Amino acid sequence: MWWFTKKSKSAPVAQTINPRQQAERELIDLVPDMTGVADKQEVAIKIWLPEIVARNVNWMATYYGQSQSAWIRERLIAYTYGSVALQALWFQRDRAERDVARFSRKMVDRSKGRWVYKVPQLGKNTVAFKLWISEQLCSDLHALAEHAQIGLSAFVREAIIAEMLGRASLPERPEILGQPTETAQAWERGEEVPIVELEEDQFDGLGDSDREWVEETSILKLENSKI
Repeated sequence: MWWFTKKSKSAPVAQTINPRQQAERELIDLVPDMTGVADKQEVAIKIWLPEIVARNVNWMATYYGQSQSAWIRERLIAYTYGSVALQALWFQRDRAERDVARFSRKMVDRSKGRWVYKVPQLGKNTVAFKLWISEQLCSDLHALAEHAQIGLSAFVREAIIAEMLGRASLPERPEILGQPTETAQAWERGEEVPIVELEEDQFDGLGDSDREWVEETSILKLENSKI
């Protein structure tokens, strides 16, 4: 889906629109609607990242108020389709949010229990990520990976590292990326890897994890079973 090969459709501009909104509409009209490509989560790609890169991903995502996966997806959108497409996506989302009414949801009782995190263990200085992306984005990333003659997971990893540390970091791949452990390679192949269960105050927030709420009754049953 290479949007710049398509002819843009010019939409009539309302007379009451302000210059900033007009500029936003002009960019939105230039780029096809990217929300489906960006927001659908149909395919999972498993990758490992060096810890220094994972910590910077976590910092950036937290700073911009996003999940790590959402932040990475936007970086892959920009890498694959360009910064213009990403900016148009932001405008499209803003316009959609203005048009949709918000409804409050009933709060869930979290007073009796605790959160636990089940975190894949890939080895020293290696962090597991599982990225859910659209089939369209996956297909286009796969085409780019084939052109670069490397695997999809490796290509996505390099794209993320290039975003975080600059493209000058990529020529010496083993030195910059580090050597993957056997467990990290198994993770990317979709095989089972060791999982550790961490309490909320033990989890550093890096990479992929399954966050589960454990009810107090479940905790008591587990403790009694150990007696």
